[in-house]
Amino acid sequence: MKHSANEGRISSFVVGGTGSEYGPPVAVYTSNNSTKGDKMKKVLIAYVSRTGVTEKMANYLAEGIRIAGHDVTLKKTASIKNEKELGGFDGFIFGCPTYHKDMTSGMKQFLFLAEKANLTGKIGGAFGSHTHSGEAAPMIFDTMQYVFKMDTVDLGALNLTEAMMETDEGVKSCQQYGKAFTEKF
Repeated sequence: MKHSANEGRISSFVVGGTGSEYGPPVAVYTSNNSTKGDKMKKVLIAYVSRTGVTEKMANYLAEGIRIAGHDVTLKKTASIKNEKELGGFDGFIFGCPTYHKDMTSGMKQFLFLAEKANLTGKIGGAFGSHTHSGEAAPMIFDTMQYVFKMDTVDLGALNLTEAMMETDEGVKSCQQYGKAFTEKF
C-alpha cells in the first residue's frame, strides 16, 4: 500500500511529555500538506535484540517509514557480513538494547564494519530499549553523528524502556520516530 509523503509530520518531540513514570520521548503528530519530494528513499534498520523488544521497536519504526511512503529493509546486525551490504541506502537507523550500561559487543563490531562503508552525509538515527539505564542508543547516535559524520535526525536517539514498549504510547513513539526520520530526505 502506497502512502503519500504529505500525510503528516512530527510537530514536536518532547522528553517525558506525558508525565508518565517512564519519561520517554513523545512525538506529537499533526497533518501537513507540504512535501520535500515524492521520490521513494531506501532506509536500512540494522539492529541487535536480546529479548525481542528492540526487534519489536525496529518493526514499528519500519511502519512509520512505510507510512511516509519510503522503502525499508530490516536486518539483524549479525547478518551483515561486510560494508558493501550497506550500499544503496539513503538512510540508516541502528538499534541496540542497553546491556550492563553499554551497547552489546555485536553492535560494537557492527559499528566498526559500518565505519568502513563511508556513511558521511547519509541520514542517520538510533534507537534502543532498556530496563533502567539506557546508554546504548545515545552512544550509537553520537557515533553516527561525530565519528561517521552522518546527517542525524534532530530528535536524537529514541530510547524507551522495555515496559514502555508494552503500551500503545511506546508503539506510537516508534512509528512516529520512523516517520519523522524521513523528513530529513
